[in-house]
Amino acid sequence: MYADAKHLSGQTVIQIFDQSGVLTYLSDHYEVLHTQGLGYIIPLLDE
Repeated sequence: MYADAKHLSGQTVIQIFDQSGVLTYLSDHYEVLHTQGLGYIIPLLDE
């Protein structure tokens, strides 16, 4: 969904997320994040 929102390929998003630590962040905070909507999560990931 992030790729669609930012008009990026899935491959590009995975590279960005991997390099910036976002994948670890998502895994570590899954319990809280899975209850939030995209309007909250996408801007959070941009930070």
